[in-house]
Amino acid sequence: MRNLTLFASILSSIVFLQSSVYSADSFNADFENLAQSPKEWKIQGKVSIDTQEASKGKNSMLFERTEKTIDDPTSLKMEPFPVKEGVWELGVSYKTSLYSPDSSYNGAIILESMDSSGKVIDKAEFAIIYGKSEWKLFKKNVEIPDGAATARFKVVMNKTYGKFSIDDLSAKYVSPSPNSNSIFSAIKFSSDSLGNIFYPGDKLSFNVIVECRKDWQAENREVSCVISDYWGAECSEPMKIKLVPDEKAGGKIQYKGKIDLGAAKLESGKYYDIHGTAEFAGQPPYKEKSSFALLPKPAAKSYKPSEIPFVSNSWDNRIKEHFYLSDRLGLRWCGVFSGWGAKAPYEAYAPGIEHCKTLGMGAVLGCGPVHAIEYHNGNYKDFDETALREGAKNMIMKFKDTVPLLVRMGNEPHGDAERVKEDIVAYKAVYEGVKQADPKIIVIGSSCGTAEEFFKQGFQNYLDVYDFHTYEDPITMRTTFKRYSQLFAKYGDCRKPIWSTEIGLNAQGMSHISITRDMIKKFAVFFAEGGQLMSWFDIFYPDPGTKREGTNSEAFDVFYTKYCLYSPKMMAVAYYNMVNGICIKKFIQEKIYDGGIDAVLFRDKDNQCLAIVWKEKTPQDVFLPLAGVGKTRIVRIDGSSTELDAGGKGLTLTISENPVLLFFESSDMKLSDKLEKPAVSIAGEIIPVIKGEDTKITINAGEVPAGDISITAPQNWIVKSLGAEDKKLSFSVTAPANTDAREGRLLLGMKNKGGELSIPVPITGRLSMRIVPEPFKDGVAGLKLVISNNSSVKEDVRYAISIPEEILMDKGTFNKAAAIPFTAAITGQAEGKLTLEGKSQKEFKVSVSNYNPLNIYKAKVLLVDSSGKTMSKERLISGFVGVGKVKSPLKMDLAADEAEWQRAPLQNISEERQYYKLGKTAAWKDGRDLSGKLRFLWDDSYLYMRMDVADDKYVNQKSDSAIWNMDGLQILVDSARESSEKSGKYEYAFAEGTKGPQAWCNYSADSTTPTGETKDIVVKVTKATDGTGSRTYEIAIPWLRLTPFKPVAGNNLGMCVIINEDDGPPGRQSFMGWFGCAHSKQLDLVGDLILME
Repeated sequence: MRNLTLFASILSSIVFLQSSVYSADSFNADFENLAQSPKEWKIQGKVSIDTQEASKGKNSMLFERTEKTIDDPTSLKMEPFPVKEGVWELGVSYKTSLYSPDSSYNGAIILESMDSSGKVIDKAEFAIIYGKSEWKLFKKNVEIPDGAATARFKVVMNKTYGKFSIDDLSAKYVSPSPNSNSIFSAIKFSSDSLGNIFYPGDKLSFNVIVECRKDWQAENREVSCVISDYWGAECSEPMKIKLVPDEKAGGKIQYKGKIDLGAAKLESGKYYDIHGTAEFAGQPPYKEKSSFALLPKPAAKSYKPSEIPFVSNSWDNRIKEHFYLSDRLGLRWCGVFSGWGAKAPYEAYAPGIEHCKTLGMGAVLGCGPVHAIEYHNGNYKDFDETALREGAKNMIMKFKDTVPLLVRMGNEPHGDAERVKEDIVAYKAVYEGVKQADPKIIVIGSSCGTAEEFFKQGFQNYLDVYDFHTYEDPITMRTTFKRYSQLFAKYGDCRKPIWSTEIGLNAQGMSHISITRDMIKKFAVFFAEGGQLMSWFDIFYPDPGTKREGTNSEAFDVFYTKYCLYSPKMMAVAYYNMVNGICIKKFIQEKIYDGGIDAVLFRDKDNQCLAIVWKEKTPQDVFLPLAGVGKTRIVRIDGSSTELDAGGKGLTLTISENPVLLFFESSDMKLSDKLEKPAVSIAGEIIPVIKGEDTKITINAGEVPAGDISITAPQNWIVKSLGAEDKKLSFSVTAPANTDAREGRLLLGMKNKGGELSIPVPITGRLSMRIVPEPFKDGVAGLKLVISNNSSVKEDVRYAISIPEEILMDKGTFNKAAAIPFTAAITGQAEGKLTLEGKSQKEFKVSVSNYNPLNIYKAKVLLVDSSGKTMSKERLISGFVGVGKVKSPLKMDLAADEAEWQRAPLQNISEERQYYKLGKTAAWKDGRDLSGKLRFLWDDSYLYMRMDVADDKYVNQKSDSAIWNMDGLQILVDSARESSEKSGKYEYAFAEGTKGPQAWCNYSADSTTPTGETKDIVVKVTKATDGTGSRTYEIAIPWLRLTPFKPVAGNNLGMCVIINEDDGPPGRQSFMGWFGCAHSKQLDLVGDLILME
């Protein structure tokens, strides 16, 4: 293998000669010997060799554009270099000073792969450069497709102005593609309905495209498709779709077909998945899925935007589909990227506002110049008060006759006193300009929330409504409204309506049902607390391939965006139901009942009512009084529904963490003071059903005749009545042997339609398995595979364990997209055969000597049963820390506890790659600058944690919710590490601030563990005696604070721990961590703790 270096020599003063040596294994450009750009490069705009600035050496490539020339293309296409199919590591160093209100204002580095004719067959977005930063090194793995002969780097400046530099641009071959042996590269589903949301009565069909790396023979050229609900229960029989050759696209062989779902019995309003499987002899089945729903015309579209209290926001509000997908959900206001120039005539812009006009929507105009001032971006200094006032006035005059308008002032400004003073000058000028143009237009204040400095300096005088953003839990939202009331009273009764233009959830790693629960509760709580208009963030952002899948930004989206073929997540169906369910209704009443059941009631001018009801934690069967109410429609979390009859009295219902929506008519009904005994209820615990076998469900029938009770189950399930005895009615329920469902959602109904009970039945296969990390010891780490035979029939099983990928910690964080192939040095039986008797289990342990305890690994197990059916399971494993159990509680005194702590395995936070820089701070120097020694212990009541922090200084103390922004500790906890269904995450901060040692919960995975100050967590801090800022933290966390985790030996808890660093204003500027990512709340990138006896 040869290193490839671009080099050049100057012949005379103007002639440039470049000599390049390439292989199909690597490429490198450090720009060192270039005096000018090679003629082979294609350049647009101001792109040049910079001899004054470089990451290493003397030269770099500089890209520049001013605000005046923002519409002029600025790009570079370099010369092609030879490549071959496989995984390549791309690298670049960059420095940036760009105007970036969000990450779409960027410099993008793209790798274009070309076939032998020079035609581009694939594009891989490698690096996105935005904002301001000093030199950074970035690496990422990408796949170069089969058929690629050459590749080239393309660098483009998108939407923004300013400048950025790149250096050390490289590409290095790593390994063959993971799927290089498969002929399949994609199965794509598309429909003629926007976002795969059909209207009832539409022809329900999908186009199916299969992309292949080589020819697929006609005899088995078909895709097997099946429809399922969210939980995987089949809603159709398998359908075989014959495919025919299609035209090539991007150099890929394609086959096409069409699937007609007209014969399927599908329910209007319900969320569905469509699964596709393609097979080729000798290869594992290739699977992909899409989703869809049948939703009626949004009720909200029958009303003016001013009547509907919902706004749409996306990552980029200029994309056409942002408007049309928002409209399909019933949103009547749409956020529009907008602003004006800094010089007369202050020309205004609002790209996309024409779509609002076409759709009859209102536009929420942003004020780009104000945001620039808030963040000191771009040419913000050019916007004086005249430019701000006249520009705002021009923007309103230009667009006010186009569509109804709202104006959004700024976005999440900083709270430093001097900056606030500067911001308020801008707010005043813009507010005056808007009101001069049209006094009736509502101005939404900048989303500073309850930051008191803004109130101190009078920003409330230059807005019509307040705006806050929240990505925390509903309890925190209630706290925000209380804080507003305190500020209104303190600052001269400045009470005005409260809106929220961004409500969402930091949801990376969480299940869609958990996000949907959070969404519905937040809608209800927002209006119950007095909020008047809100937006859920966000709708979507396009993904031409699969590169956003599983990322932090993708987790916010309510639509899937893979291949730019948009389809709804379950959150999109819930968003539709909340927007059109609340619609023009006003909040009437909230009741919180004993046991934690919460009910929120809305009613409109036509007496149409909506009640949203949920219960945290354990489900409860209740009778919900609904005096005078008759026909009622219940809508469940997945959009499915049933018509019930309250009979003037009420309904028997299961109330759980999955909220239900009840629609009915009443002019005066109020929520009752208490709940009553249900007519029927579930008796005892629901036992998981084994595929192909049955389980028993018993009902307390009360006075309801046995013949009036029935259970509805998913397709191909078998339900049989076992008869009644002593007012108890029993049923047997059998799941199909070949179902892929994770859970069966059963519904118990009554003949009089007086209610329904929801019965979630967990499903387990005849075989199941667990993958559990084993503690790191004596230089090796372990992995334990537990295989269980859940049936009563003997099974012959084959298994194979592999660890194919490794994710390296770099610059204090992990990038899953940059995972590299890993060849594990495994000791033990990584594959084999075994016989499992019925109702038995066996476990296998393997050890690996080439683990790095700071990296994350993907473990994968393949299992083949007696019938030849293949199962697979994979998960991330990391850390491998065995946590010892103490015989008696720690005294929470360092001297008294020292002996116990010394037997706890030590985790060092002392390497530069564990350091994360948030701003323009000095680089990490050494362990005296910042480092830590971390240990864990446990008993039946507490998880104990000790951190010995070395820090050169301890400054700028804070208190309460701000302690994360000072010297101290922060943890992110996955309390359901082995589960794919994450109900939430915990985040705690610990510090010694102005109120002494404190613990604060920022995020909670359970309603019984509220956010805010957590006095039940014991925090002891011992100061160093050497005059430095070093501290030793001893912390005891009650297990109840980590619900649902069970403290049992062998159980696996996920956690990351960071040491926050604040060496002076304006607050935390860096941290060092044991795993991650506490800053981005990515739940799957934590370390593994394994409880030991």
